[in-house]
Amino acid sequence: MNRFPEPATNKYWTVTEILAALVVFSALFFFLDMDRMIFSGPGGIHFMRQTDSLSFTVTYYNEGFHFFRPELFNLKNTDARAACEFPLIYYITALIYLITGVNFSVLKILNFLIAITGIFFTYKTAVLILKDRILAIFTALIPFSSTVFNYYALNYLPDTSAFGFIMTGWYFFFRYYYGYGKRNIIPGFIFFCLGSLIKVTYLINPLAILFFYLLKAVTQRGKTVPGQTITLAIAGLVTTIAVVAWNIYMIMYNRSYESISFNTTAMPIWKISSDEIAIVWDHFTNYWYSSYFAKPVFTLLYIVFALQLIFIKKTNLSLLLLSSILLAGCMAFFILFYSQFRDHDYYFLTFFPMLLLVLINGIGTLKNLLPGKIPQYIIKLAFLIVILSGINYASSKLKSRYANSRDDYSKAGLIIQQDRPDLNSLGIDRNAKLIVAPDLTQNGGLLMIDRKGWNIERTGEITTERIKHLKKEGAEYLLLATDEKEILETGYKSGEIIYTGKELSIFRLE
Repeated sequence: MNRFPEPATNKYWTVTEILAALVVFSALFFFLDMDRMIFSGPGGIHFMRQTDSLSFTVTYYNEGFHFFRPELFNLKNTDARAACEFPLIYYITALIYLITGVNFSVLKILNFLIAITGIFFTYKTAVLILKDRILAIFTALIPFSSTVFNYYALNYLPDTSAFGFIMTGWYFFFRYYYGYGKRNIIPGFIFFCLGSLIKVTYLINPLAILFFYLLKAVTQRGKTVPGQTITLAIAGLVTTIAVVAWNIYMIMYNRSYESISFNTTAMPIWKISSDEIAIVWDHFTNYWYSSYFAKPVFTLLYIVFALQLIFIKKTNLSLLLLSSILLAGCMAFFILFYSQFRDHDYYFLTFFPMLLLVLINGIGTLKNLLPGKIPQYIIKLAFLIVILSGINYASSKLKSRYANSRDDYSKAGLIIQQDRPDLNSLGIDRNAKLIVAPDLTQNGGLLMIDRKGWNIERTGEITTERIKHLKKEGAEYLLLATDEKEILETGYKSGEIIYTGKELSIFRLE
């Protein structure tokens, strides 16, 4: 591809862009009620996964910062050991705890800053390709029309951090690709590596680049491919090896400690029944779909993608090929992890880099189709209306999520958080092991009391026999997050009550 003219990147523009970004992000931060949620604890949708992430950070802080020995609070795994995504963000959060003390908001803020950095570099990428700062701003604002993005951008899950790293990587890659510095490929793949380590599904992005260059090499039949393809190939290979190595280590680590905390295998569509396929599809299209993006945004994405295919001579063919490879990778991911889309809305975030590249190229196609000033103004006005309506829609959906922070999964953890006594004053040793019941989450209640132990999920499982069994495993206290008389009676039969609250009772096991 011919080298594009370098967009304005002098110090004035850089400072102006950063200040403008801060103003825009601040406005969105308050409009989306993030200021109200930044210091709130875990709650609402995926409370279980939120408290799993926080458990990694707190146990790093409690147990001595052993990077490659991640732990949780739940002792259902040997020594509470478990691994999932590469724990870089969790480890950094734990180090910050050395200054702040254990503060759940640290992980939220860190994830948010990385996600927002990715949005800023999305803008920079769009400027690089479109040569239009207004349209680039609109492109970068598209994720804020997604309830899913907004909810997890300021949350404890690492998915939006992975997204932030990947979008930063794409910016450096395109600088490399368009000839603005061969050295850009190194930071580009460093960010690709970080994003893919944190969430392995984002490996689709660097692999798409490698496949893109492979296709170019084959189609050009020995002709020189622009750029230092050997350096790129090495960077891509190192990235892939690093991600594969971590995932092998994670699987072996979980096997060594008999960890069953996380699903680390594919759940493909062909392994479930036709009825289950229909149920997942119903959740995907009718329940979660409206949280992925507002309808006008989906319509926009469909239109710009169709335009690229219909007016292929007016589009950027290289970018179309890249985004098509990414689309194929995303479809493969969707098929391989199909079952997970029933209950995990954040899995859709993996599609975001592909969708943003499709959007950027679609805007470029529109610009080529309608080159005059008046059509350009109409395009910008239409995009502005779509984005503002999308953000407003996402805001209302987000408020609904925030309002429903207590559900069956978060109930026990929130009861403990709101009614927790001083455990030290009750004589409960820092190393004592507790049972939390009923608690549907493996770490929610235990995280709130900052003690290791076990959870009993359902009321029917809270029996004296089960408690005796866990006592033999080392349990010393029973914490009941309920006011149901039958369950409390089991507690009285199992030990001596040492604390009674509104919905919380603690028993010393005998």
